[in-house]
Amino acid sequence: MICNKCNSQNKENANFCEECGSPLTIQASSRRVKRNPLRPHKTTKIKNTKPNLTILNYLMSHKQIWVFVSIFLTIFIVLVAINFNNSNNSNNNRGRFLDIASKNPIIEAKVFEIAANFVCGCGSCNEESLEICKCSYAVEERQFIRDYLEQNRNSTEIITAMTSKYGGLKPDVSTANDNKQSFKIPTNSSTNKLGIATFADRENIYSAFNCPCGQCSVDELKDCTCNHKNGAKEVKKYIDDKISENQYSVVQIIDIVDKTYGGKK
Repeated sequence: MICNKCNSQNKENANFCEECGSPLTIQASSRRVKRNPLRPHKTTKIKNTKPNLTILNYLMSHKQIWVFVSIFLTIFIVLVAINFNNSNNSNNNRGRFLDIASKNPIIEAKVFEIAANFVCGCGSCNEESLEICKCSYAVEERQFIRDYLEQNRNSTEIITAMTSKYGGLKPDVSTANDNKQSFKIPTNSSTNKLGIATFADRENIYSAFNCPCGQCSVDELKDCTCNHKNGAKEVKKYIDDKISENQYSVVQIIDIVDKTYGGKK
């Protein structure tokens, strides 16, 4: 506190001046507000959220772009896959040809019987058995067999000619014991008079059976093409062989097949 008379500095709570002894009076201007030097004035900072919002918006905008790009790529990949699959199917369909079947069902059955001794010789069908392959090369090979049969050639001659021209003879096939007689086509008049089954009855005989293999999901023998033991291909070949013998009626063949394989409905 400052003395008004001598201007001496006194203690804050003094009533009299220490220098001159004059009474001290309190003046508003003499009091100074002391600030704590240890606690400086604190300025409140206002956080600026705008940059954060900008970054968030930026990320969100890019997230939408990535979602859009992902959807676009997914659709593109699906379309490419579908187009590729359709292209393959189209190529496969173009590669499948139909045989010009003989009007004589006996010849036609014999064609596939001989073809079963070969694999397709085109080199691109994974050596599929010739009697079931549908490519143009297989159709050509079967037509070769068909032409020879219509000339009454025997099986040995046909197999030899096929092996010489196309190759593809299965390793387990032997022609050493094949008879040399020409393939004779029985007339319809003789078979009908005796009640002998013909290849025209083949579907009726097939229809009398379910596939007896017990391993495939196709019940009807006529619709099944499985290679299982006692399966459709084996049974159908057995039926065709019995028909080729020209000595059994439809009923007799059905009974023989049922006793051999079972599966009769």
